Amino acid sequence: FGGKMERLTNTEKKILDALTENASKTLSELAKELSLSRQTIAHNISTLRKKKIIRRFTVDLDHQKLGLELPVLILVKTSHVEIHTFKKMMETPSIKDEKNVYDVFTMSGDYAFGIFGWWKNKEEYGKWKK
Repeated sequence: FGGKMERLTNTEKKILDALTENASKTLSELAKELSLSRQTIAHNISTLRKKKIIRRFTVDLDHQKLGLELPVLILVKTSHVEIHTFKKMMETPSIKDEKNVYDVFTMSGDYAFGIFGWWKNKEEYGKWKK
């Protein structure tokens, strides 16, 4: 895929491990945990972002506490689809704008694309599917 592999320093590795465990840690918390200065942590995080190793910080939701208990992964198998037809399919409001749909992604091989979402229950998912 042409991406160049970046070499990481030991400090960068430690910071990535700590952030992978909990990305909401403050600079002060990371500095204390890793026995480094806040400035060192900030500089390394900035460097990792510039290298695009850290692309974004995100939230890990507990979907059950939000009343969403049914994770659904849909793989759509189609015969060959022209790109303009595929783009049109991706603009379908029930896919694009549905609050329960978290991700729509293209695939190679037998499946054209996939849809991932969370619904409250089978009945709610069944209504959307129709």
